[in-house]
Amino acid sequence: MEALLIAVFAFFLFLFGMQFVIKFKGRRLRGKEVPPVKGKLGTAIRKHPKVIAYFFSPTCNACRTQERYLPKVQEVFPHIVRINVRTDPDTAQQFQVMGTPTTVVIENGRIKEYFVGIVSPRDLIRAVE
Repeated sequence: MEALLIAVFAFFLFLFGMQFVIKFKGRRLRGKEVPPVKGKLGTAIRKHPKVIAYFFSPTCNACRTQERYLPKVQEVFPHIVRINVRTDPDTAQQFQVMGTPTTVVIENGRIKEYFVGIVSPRDLIRAVE
C-alpha cells in the first residue's frame, strides 16, 4: 500500500513538474521574434500588426472549452488564426508548442504573450490591447 501511495505521489509530482516546465518555456519566448511562417498564419502576421495564433488538437478536451471562448474574443479582436497541430505540425514546432491549447499573441512580428492551457476571454482580450 505504501509503495502505491509513493507511485501515485510521484506521478502527480511529475505532471505538475511538466506543467511548470511548459509554462516556463512559454514565458521565455515572450519578446522573441516570430520565426518565418507560411500559410494563413504567415499571411495574417504580414497583414496585421496584432494576431492571435491559437494552436489546438481536435482530440483535446481543454481545446473544446477554449473554442467556446474564442467567439467572445473575436467580437473585439477579429485576427485569430486557428492552427490544428495534427495537420500543421511544422508551424506548431516553430512556435515550440508542447501542449494544447496554446495561444500566442503576436505583435509587430514579436511574441507578446504565450499562454498554455485555457485562457479566459478577459485575459486574452487584455493581452491584445
